[in-house]
Amino acid sequence: MERLKHFPREGLYMVWDLLTMIGNFNPGAFREAWENIIRRHAPLRTSFQTHPNHRQRIHTNVRLPFEEVDLRDLSKSEQSQRVSDYVREYRQRGVDKSRPAQFQLTLFRTEEQTWQFFWAFNYMLYDGWSGYFMLSECAKLYGAYAKKTLL
Repeated sequence: MERLKHFPREGLYMVWDLLTMIGNFNPGAFREAWENIIRRHAPLRTSFQTHPNHRQRIHTNVRLPFEEVDLRDLSKSEQSQRVSDYVREYRQRGVDKSRPAQFQLTLFRTEEQTWQFFWAFNYMLYDGWSGYFMLSECAKLYGAYAKKTLL
């Protein structure tokens, strides 16, 4: 924890990805899947206190950090610029360790059936390997919610 106080650089302990999804996509089911995941996995509801003592806190109820942004009325170059600006600004802000849910999920709708999914998370809580398992779990839950069945 001491290193986080002394080295507040852009992007420190933050990993992010931008995925493109094409086809018949249901953003409501996608959000429901992530709501379920945040309830199932305590590390996703974690915050850190650095003063006066270093502590990790698991919160019971946390608002899902999820945004939907419709960019369909912009040109392709404007869409690309808007997404790039968003990612850059998010990375510059860095991770607020005192805030629970130290990750961000943003869906950018660029065409009728094309979405870009920005996913950023605090590497202190989970790494790329566990991130793969979360995406896999999300895909299963999404399929169930999209078909109106529950797992």
